[in-house]
Amino acid sequence: MKKLLFLLSVLAPFAPSRTLAQEASVEKSLWQVQTSFLDIWGSNERRLTSQLTLRGEAGFTGYFWYGSFYPKSGFAIVPVLTVEPRWYYNLEKRSRMGKPTDGNSANFLAFSTSFYPRWFLISNYRNVESVNQLELSALWGIRRSWKWVNFEVAPGVRYYYAFAKAVGYERNEGRFTLAARLRAGINLR
Repeated sequence: MKKLLFLLSVLAPFAPSRTLAQEASVEKSLWQVQTSFLDIWGSNERRLTSQLTLRGEAGFTGYFWYGSFYPKSGFAIVPVLTVEPRWYYNLEKRSRMGKPTDGNSANFLAFSTSFYPRWFLISNYRNVESVNQLELSALWGIRRSWKWVNFEVAPGVRYYYAFAKAVGYERNEGRFTLAARLRAGINLR
């Protein structure tokens, strides 16, 4: 009997834990709606592996401007399409510590590709034009979900490129900037 107990205690740490494997995985499919200051997106995250997802997103993003070029301040809202692979790198650690991982509650690294098409523009000014734009971002983020509510913070860097020649400007424009994402939303599952 003592030998059996000893054998079980030695082998127990190597036995597969079904509940740990289930808790330490991203959701199979997660539908959500998120918003920020002037922005709104609908998205779906699909599981590729236990820690990797592919997020597709469509929505609208807004801009403010002011200055001497226009007599009053203005705003514009344009459509945006995004594809973003995410690696949730600390799911297992959160699970081991007894912290929730449902709704993909974990820290992540992401590489985001966004396209701002020139389909239409909503603004308080007439004759404001938009140009097709491409944005590539590398982000480090934190995502937390509580029941059906989610919250994300993700700083990083991005490269932005505007195809301005297509609408009559002299040259296209590209530049590196800092990226900051702050979103709150609801999980639709």
